[in-house]
Amino acid sequence: MSAVAVRSDLLKIAKKFGDPNTIVSDALRRYTIERCVERIELARAKIRAYEKKYRVAYPVFARQVKTDSQFLRRAEAKNPAWEADAMEWQYRLAEVEEWTAILDRILAE
Repeated sequence: MSAVAVRSDLLKIAKKFGDPNTIVSDALRRYTIERCVERIELARAKIRAYEKKYRVAYPVFARQVKTDSQFLRRAEAKNPAWEADAMEWQYRLAEVEEWTAILDRILAE
């Protein structure tokens, strides 16, 4: 168990509701859940923006730029920074997976 500094006036009030360790632990759990959900939502919003911009999901996009020269030429013509977009798009997909896994672990406890 780790020690956390808590204002004494808040600790005094928290004691009226039960065991301060339980209260702080529950509050920290809720906080981490909220932050995980925020990260997931932000990453998904960015993913949706790329899907709208390129009109396909990332797996299709990644395959098409490798196998369809016409698709690649259109992507390059409309979006010269398509490679940077692809890197961030892939990063955001991994970010959703990572934060979802963390959230699942928190919720399973």
